[in-house]
Amino acid sequence: MLEGTAPARSMGACDVTALTRNVALGRKHKVNGTPALVFEDGKRVSGALPVEQVEKQFAAASARKPG
Repeated sequence: MLEGTAPARSMGACDVTALTRNVALGRKHKVNGTPALVFEDGKRVSGALPVEQVEKQFAAASARKPG
């Protein structure tokens, strides 16, 4: 592209193992967009959250843990 020529296309097979695993995880937790958060208690939130709300959720999870 520096001299008006496009780079050669790679025609090899790509390893999509990680992508497949990520898609399966998203489906399992019903995440269909980003950003999305799944908290320890199973609460799922779509969209961006203010940091205060995330910290509140973390504090609540810590309070529930023994010891």
